[in-house]
Amino acid sequence: MIASSVRRSRRAALIGILTSAMVAYGHVAGATPFRLDYLVSDEGGGVYRYDFVLELDNNDSSWAATQGFANIIFGDCSPACPSPLTSVTFVATDPPWTSFLNLSSTDHNGPALYPNSTYYVPTSVGEVKTWSATATANLAQGSLLWSNLTSQNGGALADLEVAHRLAPNCGNGVIDPGETCDDSNIRNGDCCGADCLLDAADEACEDADPCTIGGVCNGTGTCIGGPVDECDDGDACSPDSCVAFSGCVHGTEPATGCITAESNSIKLKYPPAERFKDQLKWKFSGGQMVEQADLGNPRVDRTYALCIYDQTASVASRVASISIGASTLWTDKDPKGFQFKSKTGLVNGVAKVALKTGADGKSSASLMAKGNHVPMPVPVSGSKYMNKDSKVIVQLVNDQTSMCWTSEFTAAKKNDGATFQAKTP
Repeated sequence: MIASSVRRSRRAALIGILTSAMVAYGHVAGATPFRLDYLVSDEGGGVYRYDFVLELDNNDSSWAATQGFANIIFGDCSPACPSPLTSVTFVATDPPWTSFLNLSSTDHNGPALYPNSTYYVPTSVGEVKTWSATATANLAQGSLLWSNLTSQNGGALADLEVAHRLAPNCGNGVIDPGETCDDSNIRNGDCCGADCLLDAADEACEDADPCTIGGVCNGTGTCIGGPVDECDDGDACSPDSCVAFSGCVHGTEPATGCITAESNSIKLKYPPAERFKDQLKWKFSGGQMVEQADLGNPRVDRTYALCIYDQTASVASRVASISIGASTLWTDKDPKGFQFKSKTGLVNGVAKVALKTGADGKSSASLMAKGNHVPMPVPVSGSKYMNKDSKVIVQLVNDQTSMCWTSEFTAAKKNDGATFQAKTP
């Protein structure tokens, strides 16, 4: 005979397995915010112990705060039929349920728990209540029904819902009788469920790779990852990528592989007391080859941005990003490029943008913005606009391709507390 202390330890372990599994299991009930799962262990001599966990998973979004629930009929049968859970003896339960009886009526029949002059009022989704009982029946999957027939404040009630039986050895890495898989955990969403049964083909799953979206099971325990996440953070100046099994990366450094030009200029004016006179002018001319197809269509779906970087100890930090989204303010000059014009300056103060195609040494680009809508770089001090240690980098980029324009300024014509002006050569 097993010693009572050993049996208590075994029962505690079984309840621990059940509780962990319930947190992961995704059973969806039809008309109740609760789900009920149970674990059966053989006590010997034709007696079986049942450990139950009732969880408020709010699977049907019907639960609201202050709702209360009273009786729980587990092993229910209706109408006028005997409960399949026979010779039930109450062992223990969480409050507020204090009374136990074998219900026999014209509507519902089976072992039931009743509270002592109060209702069970959950405080949050994920809350669980447990209880235990012994019985002479060993109910298989799908054979145990349960109901909850009394509530307060409009709580949705269960009526002959199906409880789910968990395998006691699920999660041990061995496919035991009654299991079709065992991946050494009791977690759902990985194609081998918390009940150690294979998820059906095309069921949604998580393949553990944050770079993929919308994985589906293949029916044999493997999650097939969906399309790659573009990791778009909505910032055209931020190079977006995804590192497999690590996640999205949003770069802060200047783009690489941009085209260059023979002539570049930048002028920034930031009068501290007269911000409506802010001014930004950038020009890029005599650039490498650009064709119309390189530009996409900013009238429809392409965002452009001017990105300004200031170096300190040769490390570039972005100090401004002026974005121009897709709109009808762009004019298609095919095959000569695109032009943006705005009299209001409401798009980050941008008044003009010109993207001109051309053969090698003939392409050009420019941007002009003014007024207090411009997200200007802030001067680093009252006597110096940019650190420029050792250069300032200005780039025009778009949010869909690697096509970009870059200008680098290692010398400045003016660099004081309100103005930065530079050109090359």
